[in-house]
Amino acid sequence: MAQVQFATGEIILDNSGKTQELKDKAKSMIEEFYANEKIGMSEYTKYGLWDRRDNLQDAFSNNRSDFDFLYYNILNGMIEEYMKAIHRPYRLMAIFGNITDDIVRRKYLLKDLPDIEISDLIAECITASTRDEKIKSVEKLYDKIINAFGGFEVDGFTLKSKLDV
Repeated sequence: MAQVQFATGEIILDNSGKTQELKDKAKSMIEEFYANEKIGMSEYTKYGLWDRRDNLQDAFSNNRSDFDFLYYNILNGMIEEYMKAIHRPYRLMAIFGNITDDIVRRKYLLKDLPDIEISDLIAECITASTRDEKIKSVEKLYDKIINAFGGFEVDGFTLKSKLDV
């Protein structure tokens, strides 16, 4: 985040021009970051998301008292993996503003997420209040993210190496 601080900061005094050089370098680093988008998600990552969602469904079905704790941790992990997959910065403290507030995006030089439905679902998940709302919204978010990266079938794996018994 230091690049954002340099890029957006106001120069008070810069007799040598070095501070302006740092500011220009920071802006070019941010532009380069967004220019090098590597959109993709591995099957391993998809499996991890599926497994965590499956664990959350189990906690919901069994009315476990730690459901809310698991929900927010799993949601955080899901958003973090999505942001990695679309090559975007992720800060837990700024994600809600990132997807809901133009002022926050301008302040931190963030770009809109490429899929508005996923942005809306993230906001829905964060603001869901009941367990029913939470499980429904996180399942919709999971489906949307997985489908955005080609889908996933947990039973679709094949063993490529010989099995020694």
